[in-house]
Amino acid sequence: MNSARKAQSSKHLISNKTDPLKLVLRGLPRCTPLEKVQKQIDYAGFKAHKITRLSKFRTKAPMPLIYVQIVNNPQAEQIYSFTEMFNAVISFEAVKAKFRNAFVARAFFILQTPVNCPTDANDRVRLGQRATGGTAIYIKNHFDHNSIPTPDLDFLDATIIEIKIGNIPPIKIISACIKLNLRGGFPLEDFKKLLNSGQNVIIAGDLNAIHINWNNYNCNPYGRKFFNFISKVEGVRVIAPHSPTHLNHSSRDTVLDICIQKRIPFNSEIHVLNKLNSDHLPVTLAINTGSFAINSPELFSTNWENFRHILNSKPLPPFQIKSDDHIESAVGTLGNFFKET
Repeated sequence: MNSARKAQSSKHLISNKTDPLKLVLRGLPRCTPLEKVQKQIDYAGFKAHKITRLSKFRTKAPMPLIYVQIVNNPQAEQIYSFTEMFNAVISFEAVKAKFRNAFVARAFFILQTPVNCPTDANDRVRLGQRATGGTAIYIKNHFDHNSIPTPDLDFLDATIIEIKIGNIPPIKIISACIKLNLRGGFPLEDFKKLLNSGQNVIIAGDLNAIHINWNNYNCNPYGRKFFNFISKVEGVRVIAPHSPTHLNHSSRDTVLDICIQKRIPFNSEIHVLNKLNSDHLPVTLAINTGSFAINSPELFSTNWENFRHILNSKPLPPFQIKSDDHIESAVGTLGNFFKET
């Protein structure tokens, strides 16, 4: 392995000097033996602490990506300058930990952070004397939105904004993050506060609730408790990606990042992006606001507030009624308004 060119001025995470430097190695064929890769790393003056080939979740087929941990020392970060191995162009990329995961939409990012960091609109739960974790929503494109105060929460981190889409009443977008091993298990009372914070609500993030109904192989206590609750709530549905959002190097990969929609009358799609900036992969949620409203009695009940709001936004038929034809036209127009609403 040698440095074919000087390192590009790329950004990488400055890690704790006592922890191994966690990297993803890109550019080598899938068939490259890990033993040879480790020898090349050691020969270059670095000490490989751990090396593993990443594989696809369902098929377990090897990927052209290698997870590497090297012993951290003052020279360790020089590894970013190496760009060639076995005559192949390679790159070492840091496994970033600042943002654990992200739900990405066209207009905004929903972020979760596992450590203290300065973020806007970030309401963090304080356990004991120390503030840990946190959430944020980064507005990508300009659109009408308002920051909403977070309810008083004991065991759940959340950030809330309210957005406006066309004639639909305001929708609350909530970035939520729940820590594992909380006393009492999944914090249902905190979650209920978020779910009941508005008529139209989208909650997305790492809830650490593993359940087979959300494309996992098994269930954890959080998942069972949350599923038993959410499956009985009318007008709510859980959307989960079909591939893992969390990569585990010592156990099965899992779907931790899910989306809960309350009375959102649009079709949506959710996908995981294969962007290995951390062990938590980014998730995209696409809401098709141009589609016909979903008509599913088992998922939705009549929202009269929405009905009144949409009906008020429509123009009334002309009042100058001078013939039977005018009456029929006005009645037909009103009937169409009610049907569309």
